[in-house]
Amino acid sequence: MCNQRCSRLSGRCFGTLLAMLVSLSLLGPTLVRAEPNPADPGQGDQKNVRILQDRDGRLIAALPNRMIVAIQETRAAPVVSVRMVVKTGSIYEQEFIGAGLSHYLEHLVCGGTTTTRTEAEGARLLSSIGGQINATTGLDRVNYFIHTTRDHAATAIDLVNDWVANCTIDEAEFLREKQVINSEFAMGRGDPGRVLWRNTQQARFQLHPARHPTIGYLDEFNQITREQLIEFFKRMYVPNNMVMVVVGDVDRKAVLEQIAEFWKDRPARDLPTIRFPVEEVAEHTPTQEARADVRATRLRLAWPGTVTNAEHDYALNLLASVLSSGDASRLVRSIRDEQRLVNTISAGNISFSWGEGFFSVDAELASPRTGTPQADMSLEDRLKEVEGAIMAELNKVIRDGVNEDELARAKRRVRASVAMSGQSAQGLASSLAWNLITSANPDHLQDYVEAINKLTTRDLQIAAEKFIRADRTMRIVLRPLEPGTAAVEMTRPEEPDPSEFKFIDVDLDNRLLIERLQEKLERPREDGRAADSGQIVEHTLDNGLRVLIRPTTLVPAAAAHFYQSGGLLADPQGSEGLAGALAWMKMRGTRELSADQLARRLDELGARISTGTGYNTHYAQADFLSGDMRQVLGLMGEVILHPALREDEWPNVQRRIIAALDRRQDSWSGELFGHIRRAVYGDHPWAFEPTGRREAIERITIDDIRRFHRDRLGAEQAVLAVVGDVDPREVIETVKAVFGQMPRSAPITELAGLPEPRQPLARQVVTGKQNTAAGAVVLGPIPTRTDEDYAAMAVMGRVLSRFPSGRLTEALRGEGPGLAYAVWAFQQTGLRPGHFNMAFNSLPEKSPEALRQTVRVYRQLLDAPISQEELDHARAMVLTGEFLNSQSLSDQASELALDELYGLGRNSSEAFLEAVGRLTPEKLHEVARKYLVNPIVILMIDQPLDPEIFERAAAGDDEPLWVPASEEQPEVSAGAEGY
Repeated sequence: MCNQRCSRLSGRCFGTLLAMLVSLSLLGPTLVRAEPNPADPGQGDQKNVRILQDRDGRLIAALPNRMIVAIQETRAAPVVSVRMVVKTGSIYEQEFIGAGLSHYLEHLVCGGTTTTRTEAEGARLLSSIGGQINATTGLDRVNYFIHTTRDHAATAIDLVNDWVANCTIDEAEFLREKQVINSEFAMGRGDPGRVLWRNTQQARFQLHPARHPTIGYLDEFNQITREQLIEFFKRMYVPNNMVMVVVGDVDRKAVLEQIAEFWKDRPARDLPTIRFPVEEVAEHTPTQEARADVRATRLRLAWPGTVTNAEHDYALNLLASVLSSGDASRLVRSIRDEQRLVNTISAGNISFSWGEGFFSVDAELASPRTGTPQADMSLEDRLKEVEGAIMAELNKVIRDGVNEDELARAKRRVRASVAMSGQSAQGLASSLAWNLITSANPDHLQDYVEAINKLTTRDLQIAAEKFIRADRTMRIVLRPLEPGTAAVEMTRPEEPDPSEFKFIDVDLDNRLLIERLQEKLERPREDGRAADSGQIVEHTLDNGLRVLIRPTTLVPAAAAHFYQSGGLLADPQGSEGLAGALAWMKMRGTRELSADQLARRLDELGARISTGTGYNTHYAQADFLSGDMRQVLGLMGEVILHPALREDEWPNVQRRIIAALDRRQDSWSGELFGHIRRAVYGDHPWAFEPTGRREAIERITIDDIRRFHRDRLGAEQAVLAVVGDVDPREVIETVKAVFGQMPRSAPITELAGLPEPRQPLARQVVTGKQNTAAGAVVLGPIPTRTDEDYAAMAVMGRVLSRFPSGRLTEALRGEGPGLAYAVWAFQQTGLRPGHFNMAFNSLPEKSPEALRQTVRVYRQLLDAPISQEELDHARAMVLTGEFLNSQSLSDQASELALDELYGLGRNSSEAFLEAVGRLTPEKLHEVARKYLVNPIVILMIDQPLDPEIFERAAAGDDEPLWVPASEEQPEVSAGAEGY
């Protein structure tokens, strides 16, 4: 159970990994690069590609069929991210609005059968390159993407192009994905985020298509025919409605040649004209009430906003930051910390390129404290009190504006955020696609910073006056479900008479976008600097603190991560969450600074410091601009070494921790994994998540936290890693000054021992979430983080769950009727032996078969070795993941620190890669038989199955390997109280 992702890759090992990967070299015929064409790129000469920009490693072009292509070269890691955006989200579904066609198509297009490959052939090719694949559907676009290593860029490009150009909407896949999406409906029915968003949509829009959920309405979705999907695919999936982005370690001209060659015989086609209603802003909107799987009532206040990049849009963004970004912000300081009315509170501005969005404030109501006026108030009165407190703060802004210090801090946060962006190929690809489509400007972020810097306090006040109006307030209230009731599926509401609205036409064709790009790209800009990385510098302070520094000029920023042995393993029995409580309290002030002063100081620097705890360690992490290294490390040292730990702060933090534990149980996945931990680890600290256990948190006192801090602080048990645009000598000098007086060794260094061995068992758990089922087969114990078999277990996870062709994925998602929506297989381990998870979610009626198939897949691993092809594909996926997870400064800093702390050494990445490369099917089979033992089978379901049906499913219709379930009554979910 690592605190971070279990990446084993360091920056100097790229050559080792690339030598292990098989290059497919599918670039195909070479095209002659055409000169820029001043004419509109239409359906004429298919060899004529219009170059819109070629500078700074970036190439943007319009193909003759008006597809826009953007390629950005980056050399930070040998990876590539390929992304295709089709401008056909749910608001563009025309006569099918509300049926969820765009989302349904996303499921079928991504990895589906095409005119050139079957689904199985495509999955095999994708697996061979270790490609990470996914797709998403939003209101106005569908995104398809593959992340892989640079040698396989051509294959990834070919696969994505083939999907969007040649999908056949196979009949069997059509039926299977309908069942999968039905599971998705069930999974989201009580999900707080989805319910809140959908009710906001209906409050915000009267007739506009954006009022309908992207997934559609269940009854209308189930009426979609294959013929309708085929017709809609042909209508909307045309090149002049697409934008393709490729970012990574590639040759941009070769990539453009490949894409142009693929699309040369596919002309632009007419797109339908979309008509949107022009809605007057509604006044006195009725409150939207909904029920969801929450334990605390949530309130959203929202006001109609503006269009992306329009007047006041940026001012509203900055206003949201002033109100709720950081502990020093207005709403957080006043309503959460001083009045203590809420557990969480945040403000945000959502705007759209196709229409006006909304400005909102979200709050989760705190449980009333005994002895306070709130304890005797009804929920309705408490809602009014919270709303009144929010409006009081907003009215201060409207009346008096914000002050210059608040504005300056918010601007600094924006500048720092932009400076720190662009650290990964996949992040750059996502940002570049959004910038092109939404702003017709690949350099939108730089222009955004310039515009933000020009805003004044009066600009924010004017925006607040214009948009935050009492008569336009939308209230969305999310209440807990009544006991024994289920969340209700949303259905289409009544709509006003369309004749009462004016309509505007929307042209989706890329023609206008190309014209806007041409205009903006003609402006000269300075070239960016090339990234350069230096060698790791190691230094040990006199007190034993180990310091690791990796200089790199990837971005003008740095990350500093401090890790110390402990976490849950250091929590005394009965005080699970003590390390976590200390982590929460560290940010509530130091010996020199109050909580508010600390938050303000970080805001002034545009820096972030966070503290936390994991299963094996507790830590502090900082991200900052390079020039602020000394100041931020100084603040970080104060937080780690000299937290204030004030008694009057603890009750408020304690309440927030308990609320966070409760929120974990709001999701079915959080509840399921709580049951898994309890079943596997019993009384061991790992039976609880790092946040702790409610009963233990309620008993912890500030003296316990102070004692824990004193007893567990030791330089010899800690590592500090700094990665970024820094001078190692200056870092060492600063660290000596800040951490030189840290105690050499903690008074108490012992950690919890080995978990008690658990006997195999099969158990049903009754959840209060109606129409919900989720299951798991948990195996082990598996080796620790330092064991030589760790690499084999990492590959084992990818043998089972890699989309779309892992064994468990195929059994539950790729075959038959579609038994599950979410499928996982992964190891959780750390400094102590952990366990291996195989898990899924399903509809209750499908859960017996889903569980049966999961057990069968597990048994197959024990029966015979996998094929060499399966091993090669799983290994490629592991190695791709290592690259992708080692791009950002933060990822690299965590890896350096944890490797040192765990005793893995400087050559750990090479050792991991070599271990992965040495694996054979026979070795993997040996490891499976050695560690995939003692099955613990858990089914979480709203109504328990008949014991005989459950036992047969849990045994895979074979002989059971556990104590008979009939000896136990189905366990009732303990909810938040149990964790």
